[in-house]
Amino acid sequence: MLIHIARDGREVGQFTVEELQERITERAVLPTDYAWMEGMESWQLIHQVFKIEWPRRQADDPVPPAHANSTATKPKFLYGANQGGRPINW
Repeated sequence: MLIHIARDGREVGQFTVEELQERITERAVLPTDYAWMEGMESWQLIHQVFKIEWPRRQADDPVPPAHANSTATKPKFLYGANQGGRPINW
Protein backbone atom coordinates (compact mmCIF):
# COMPACT_ATOMS: atom_id res chain seq x y z
CA MET A 1 0.00 0.00 0.00
CA LEU A 2 1.41 3.38 -1.02
CA ILE A 3 0.41 6.50 0.85
CA HIS A 4 0.54 9.69 -1.22
CA ILE A 5 1.45 12.87 0.65
CA ALA A 6 0.77 16.41 -0.59
CA ARG A 7 1.68 19.88 0.63
CA ASP A 8 0.52 23.23 -0.74
CA GLY A 9 -1.47 21.52 -3.49
CA ARG A 10 1.46 19.46 -4.82
CA GLU A 11 2.23 15.81 -4.24
CA VAL A 12 5.56 15.49 -2.43
CA GLY A 13 5.90 11.73 -2.38
CA GLN A 14 4.51 8.22 -2.26
CA PHE A 15 5.52 6.15 0.74
CA THR A 16 5.05 2.74 2.27
CA VAL A 17 3.92 2.73 5.89
CA GLU A 18 7.51 2.18 7.01
CA GLU A 19 8.80 5.04 4.83
CA LEU A 20 6.05 7.33 6.09
CA GLN A 21 6.99 6.58 9.69
CA GLU A 22 10.59 7.54 8.90
CA ARG A 23 9.52 10.76 7.14
CA ILE A 24 7.42 11.75 10.15
CA THR A 25 10.34 11.05 12.50
CA GLU A 26 12.58 13.21 10.28
CA ARG A 27 9.88 15.91 10.25
CA ALA A 28 9.71 15.70 6.46
CA VAL A 29 5.96 15.07 6.76
CA LEU A 30 4.02 17.69 8.72
CA PRO A 31 0.66 17.68 10.51
CA THR A 32 -0.62 20.11 7.88
CA ASP A 33 0.12 17.71 4.98
CA TYR A 34 -2.58 15.79 3.13
CA ALA A 35 -2.73 12.04 2.57
CA TRP A 36 -4.41 9.84 -0.02
CA MET A 37 -4.28 6.12 -0.75
CA GLU A 38 -6.17 3.73 -2.96
CA GLY A 39 -9.77 3.40 -1.85
CA MET A 40 -10.10 6.96 -0.53
CA GLU A 41 -12.50 9.31 -2.29
CA SER A 42 -10.40 12.42 -1.75
CA TRP A 43 -7.30 13.85 -0.09
CA GLN A 44 -7.60 14.40 3.66
CA LEU A 45 -5.39 16.00 6.27
CA ILE A 46 -2.97 13.34 7.43
CA HIS A 47 -4.33 13.44 11.00
CA GLN A 48 -7.79 12.60 9.62
CA VAL A 49 -6.40 9.42 8.05
CA PHE A 50 -3.91 8.46 10.76
CA LYS A 51 -3.88 9.08 14.48
CA ILE A 52 -0.28 10.19 14.99
CA GLU A 53 1.77 10.95 18.06
CA TRP A 54 4.12 13.49 16.49
CA PRO A 55 7.77 13.59 17.51
CA ARG A 56 8.74 16.20 20.05
CA ARG A 57 8.85 19.68 18.51
CA GLN A 58 12.25 21.12 17.71
CA ALA A 59 13.01 24.85 17.62
CA ASP A 60 13.56 24.73 13.84
CA ASP A 61 10.28 22.91 13.01
CA PRO A 62 8.40 24.97 10.41
CA VAL A 63 4.93 24.28 11.83
CA PRO A 64 4.12 23.38 15.44
CA PRO A 65 2.50 19.91 15.51
CA ALA A 66 -1.16 20.13 16.47
CA HIS A 67 -1.07 16.84 18.35
CA ALA A 68 2.40 17.01 19.89
CA ASN A 69 3.27 14.75 22.75
CA SER A 70 6.18 16.25 24.65
CA THR A 71 7.58 12.82 25.51
CA ALA A 72 7.13 11.21 22.08
CA THR A 73 10.35 10.24 20.36
CA LYS A 74 8.97 8.01 17.61
CA PRO A 75 5.68 8.52 15.79
CA LYS A 76 2.87 6.07 16.35
CA PHE A 77 -0.26 6.08 14.31
CA LEU A 78 -3.40 4.18 13.54
CA TYR A 79 -5.01 3.97 10.13
CA GLY A 80 -8.57 5.22 9.94
CA ALA A 81 -8.61 7.66 12.84
CA ASN A 82 -12.19 8.57 11.89
CA GLN A 83 -13.28 4.92 11.77
CA GLY A 84 -12.14 3.96 15.26
CA GLY A 85 -8.52 3.47 14.25
CA ARG A 86 -7.26 0.17 12.90
CA PRO A 87 -3.71 -0.43 14.13
CA ILE A 88 -0.81 -0.33 11.71
CA ASN A 89 1.85 -2.77 12.81
CA TRP A 90 5.33 -1.39 12.35
